Amino acid sequence: WGVVRSSKLPIALEPIPTGTGRLSYGQDSNPVRYLSLCHWTKYYPGANTPDDPNGNPHGTNSISPNWLGSRQNLESTGGYTTFASNDELMVNDEDYGLVKAENLVLPCRRPDSSMVQTCTQAEIDSGYVRMTLRIKAGTTPQCAEHRSARTWVGTGIGLRCKMHDTGFASIQTLQHSVNRCAPWVKFGLKNTVTDAVLEVIYVHKWSHSASLEYAYIEIDSTSSAAAVNAMFDNSEGGADLPIELVAYNRPKPDNYNPGRATAFTYVYGENRHGNSRRRVGSSSRDYYIFTVNWVGNRALLNTGKTHAHRSYMFASRLESVETRASNLRDETKSVTIEFEQWTPRRVDIYQDAATSKFVAVAASSPGTLSTSCPKAGTSLVCEGYSTPKVYHQPLFYMQCGASTPLVFDPYNFTPLPGGRTFPQHAASGSVVRSYEKVCDPSARPTWKLIGFFDPDCSSLNTINGNSYTYDEATCDSVGSAPPTVSFICFILGIFRILGFSPHTFFNVFSDEPIPEPIHFAHV
Repeated sequence: WGVVRSSKLPIALEPIPTGTGRLSYGQDSNPVRYLSLCHWTKYYPGANTPDDPNGNPHGTNSISPNWLGSRQNLESTGGYTTFASNDELMVNDEDYGLVKAENLVLPCRRPDSSMVQTCTQAEIDSGYVRMTLRIKAGTTPQCAEHRSARTWVGTGIGLRCKMHDTGFASIQTLQHSVNRCAPWVKFGLKNTVTDAVLEVIYVHKWSHSASLEYAYIEIDSTSSAAAVNAMFDNSEGGADLPIELVAYNRPKPDNYNPGRATAFTYVYGENRHGNSRRRVGSSSRDYYIFTVNWVGNRALLNTGKTHAHRSYMFASRLESVETRASNLRDETKSVTIEFEQWTPRRVDIYQDAATSKFVAVAASSPGTLSTSCPKAGTSLVCEGYSTPKVYHQPLFYMQCGASTPLVFDPYNFTPLPGGRTFPQHAASGSVVRSYEKVCDPSARPTWKLIGFFDPDCSSLNTINGNSYTYDEATCDSVGSAPPTVSFICFILGIFRILGFSPHTFFNVFSDEPIPEPIHFAHV
């Protein structure tokens, strides 16, 4: 899951999943094969709907979305999605049918004075009034910065400008682009006398109150209120200056080279076995939402199962995306491990009541399900395992000063002031530490993963209730294997599932791998 700033990287591209598998972005006269980016949660007229899942209203070179954002099975994506800037990469909006006349309309006032986003000619004939934009004779737009005219995470400048007659009640537009499925196609306000066009990157409201003439818009941060007032200066005019709403197309730069565009890429693999999808869509804020979802049986992690997934993200120039992403695509992995695929060893906890000490003893080899603690006076407290097991939970040894509890929940000692519950357990502005009940606020505790134990092992209460401390010398001999399984070793074991070798860095328990195609070490 992630988000991408749509104002900076507005164009999404994916390779052709069949045939050449090439990423087509306008190089060598190839078309720009862009991804339609409809809103994450909304339907739009002309966009695909559940009743019309195969239509393609966005142009012959677009990857048509399904409804409610754009969804695609991973095996149909080519294995990666890249988001590119439009400073260098350009989409020919007119050829691809992205700008339609019905998109370039202003809101209307009903006969009862309420507002609607648009209206038909028949409705106008029946008494509806469409807003028109103009600058009054002898004035300027009188634009001034207005913070609420920007999106919540907007990067431009919010303006409030006098651009229409009074009599139009408040109506929110909340629109980034002319085509909601092609967010890079921005609105433009055209001076019909000079033909100068102002790029508008977001329209918050075309009107705010029937008694006001203001429109609320966001413009690029390189411009200013003064520059807009100068562009639409009608102070010497003897008549109103009409403003035309148009689609703004940035001119192609000199020596156009789309490969030089900045790009950010998600590499997630093709997953030829199905049961997965890529979903991406625009939002009412300045970002796209991007997810890879595991669906169907692949998403069901029953008791004892472990899922591991490896994917990549990188930033580069667009010209290097295809080669780099294709290489990384072959390195992605997604595996689900059934609990019976592990080859565990026993990890048992022994205590010495005379010294108030305890220790975890691991069996000497994978598959060995017995341990020993030869020191006289010691006793077995709980039996556990080095790998996940049904009805067993990870048990952590926590150490903070004189406090040395064994806990199944690492957040067991999180304070909950005022009866609050996790995660709404902190007052605004306060600092909450998950270990504050047992540690001085200035201290930092350590956690070690002991193994996987039955949470109903009541003997652990003896260790915690009597403040026993962990001591590797509790038994005369703890064998040649390390006595505990640290959390980092467990994570490195998962890395081994994904193709890494933890033995390069740490000496962890090395259990026999199961047959191809999955190799992994057990801890």
